[in-house]
Formats: sequence, C-alpha cells, structure tokens
Amino acid sequence: LGDTAVTELSPNHGEVFVMSQSSQSLFQHSIPSDLSSEPRISITCRLLKPPINHMPSGYSELSDHTSHQNQLEVINPSIDSNPPISVDNQEENILYISSSMFRGISEVKMSSAHQRAHVLFYPGATARQILDRLKGDDKFLAINSNSVSKIFILCGTNNVDQILNVNRRDHNNVVQNLSMNHEALNQTKRDIVSLVNFLHSWASSAKLNIVNILPRTSLSRNQVVNELNKHIFSLDQSCPYVTMLRTEYNRSLFCTNSGYRKNDFFNQNGMDNVHLNKWGVIRLGKYMKFISHQGS
Repeated sequence: LGDTAVTELSPNHGEVFVMSQSSQSLFQHSIPSDLSSEPRISITCRLLKPPINHMPSGYSELSDHTSHQNQLEVINPSIDSNPPISVDNQEENILYISSSMFRGISEVKMSSAHQRAHVLFYPGATARQILDRLKGDDKFLAINSNSVSKIFILCGTNNVDQILNVNRRDHNNVVQNLSMNHEALNQTKRDIVSLVNFLHSWASSAKLNIVNILPRTSLSRNQVVNELNKHIFSLDQSCPYVTMLRTEYNRSLFCTNSGYRKNDFFNQNGMDNVHLNKWGVIRLGKYMKFISHQGS
C-alpha cells in the first residue's frame, strides 16, 4: 500500500477487469478522472454478504488467509450419542436431525440469544431408521414441540449404497456403471415422506428444511443422489411447510461450477467418503445457521 502507481490499465470497450481478494488486500485502486465529454459507464460486481450485525454468532466467516490453527473447531470425535438434556419449554427451539452427517455440528455455536439448537444424529441410520430412533430418543421426547420453529433434516445418505447393493463402508470403491434397485429407491422415497409427515404432525407450526443429499465422487452414487434430491425437491414444490436447502444452487458449497465435488471439504479416509471433514462441517453449519435466523 502506498501512493506509488504500480501499474496502469486501460480496458477497452466491452472488456472486464477482475481483481482477486488478494489484489484488493495488497493494493489500492482508483479510476482517474475522465476529462472527455463522451459518456462513460462503469459497472462494478461485488460479492454481497449480510451485514455483520445481522449475522448470527458462532459459525463466523473464515478468511482465506486464516491459519488452520485459528479456524473454528467444531468436531468432537468423542461424541457418539445424544445425551438427554432438560429443555426450557419457553425457548424457541431449532432441531438438526441426520444420520452421522450432523455429528460435528455444535449445539452451542448453532444457538443464539433467542434460539436453542438441538442436534440429533444417528450414525449409520437410513431415513426409516432415523424415524424409528427419533421416536425412542429421550432427548427428542423432552422437547416441547410447540416451541420448535424450524427443523433441519439431512437424510437418505445411508440409503444410497443400499439402493446400489454396495457396502456403505466401502469408501475406497469409486462405484461406476451399477444399476439401481428401483424397489429400494422407491422405498427410500416413501421413508423420507414418512419422516417428513411424522415431524410435521409432531410440530405442525415448524418449518421443515431438508438439506439436499451431498455429492459423491462416483457416477453411480451420484445418479442415486440426484434421484433422491429430485424427490426432495418435489416435496419442496408440493408441501408449503417444506423447503429444500440446495447447497449448490447459486452457492456451490461442495461442488465446483463444473459439477465436480470439492474433496477438500470431505473426509479423505477413502476416495468416495461421504462424511464432511471439520472445514466442511463449518461450511454447512454457517449456511444452516444463517437460514435458521431468517424471519426470526
């Protein structure tokens, strides 16, 4: 930074000049006064984010220059279950329900002054098993359904390999050219509907936010993921109390613009591991927390 001009650029008509985040951090820029009488139009495109005072606390924005040691730590590998807790029935409660996909989501960081987060995760559970285990979970049963305003669901992940008749623990097998078991596919769709119907019946005033099933590396698995996500989108379109949270639409949280998975956000223990690593958990947590505070 300083008053010395490092370079001068004179874009021609119709050209676009793009500056990266680094260039704006290290240099100042300006457009010299134009003394000509000809009209000039300058269009600036910026990445807009909510004002900092409107952002919920907890999962804060991470700088590209922040070291890993200073980034938010949200994973606690020792957490294997949902310990029962006492619930203040006067609070606004937000539920996060999944198989193990929400294991690293911190209840403390997802909560705020007027919202209390409850994370309910069931490792290895299919959509049907999530429903069955919810019904017997003391932590879930202790929550006053009338105080629940939003529910976030990520289900169907563990159904994908079941539909392909593949061992779900075989993360090293990048499965290609396998056909779907359409009976298992249709049953999974029905199980997702059963889970949605149960939660809507239990907390009829709550908004149900279904996160799309996250991308995989292999073609066959992604074909199943796409089929299930299309089904979730149909629920979004047909049920006024259901919203599909699309992590890639206008956001590209876990895929590039070309459609390839951003593997840096996934557990590297296996080429096609479905589980997010801690940076992926932070990314998903920030997105859901922002949504949870809209309209609050």
